[in-house]
Amino acid sequence: MADRHIFQAAEDLFNDYVIKCLAYLIKYQARLNFSDINLDALIALGGKWGTNWTLYKDVTKQTMTVNQEKNRLRKLDEAAFRTIYGDIAASAFSPDDRITFNLKGQATGKGSKIKVVDYAPVVSLETNAHLSHALRFQNPKTPEIGAIPEVHEIYLESYMGEANMADAYIPFANGMKVTHQLYQIIHTEGYVGKTSYHRCYYENTSGKRGPQSFIMSAVVG
Repeated sequence: MADRHIFQAAEDLFNDYVIKCLAYLIKYQARLNFSDINLDALIALGGKWGTNWTLYKDVTKQTMTVNQEKNRLRKLDEAAFRTIYGDIAASAFSPDDRITFNLKGQATGKGSKIKVVDYAPVVSLETNAHLSHALRFQNPKTPEIGAIPEVHEIYLESYMGEANMADAYIPFANGMKVTHQLYQIIHTEGYVGKTSYHRCYYENTSGKRGPQSFIMSAVVG
């Protein structure tokens, strides 16, 4: 029943989905006839997602812990929605239900995989505050809105080192997924005066990555 691509990669769109579809499921539970237990679990997760989302949208509070919790809650929310959709009889879904939930049937056969884009994100330094760097990511194909290509995420790699390191000798590590246009990195006092290096890629749902971005750097103040 469940489509592999029910949920769009962009976090803002996923947040809209959670709000819209949770309200829809509550309203039409009797008609769709699915478990109270599954709905209660989704409502609880939706509350946690909303609390964390408020922190995530505030660049001054978007810490690594908040980002990690956002990623964890998204996986749980997606699983909870899929559990409910699997609990609903196929004959109970109306055309409007399918449109609301973005249920189009399983993607199967040749050509169903999403091809990774052939260009890299543009990464720049949005703000450089004390012990904090805020990175901005833009899509070069749509620079006016900074969108991430559909069913893609940004894979960001970083390294803290000395100034003016040659690109080939930067041992990038600490890879993480970024699904928002702005991403804040918090540093500790011990890194003051060091240089923070960053590069990124677009990554599709199969884990394949496109071209690498240019390497940007900023001194920790």
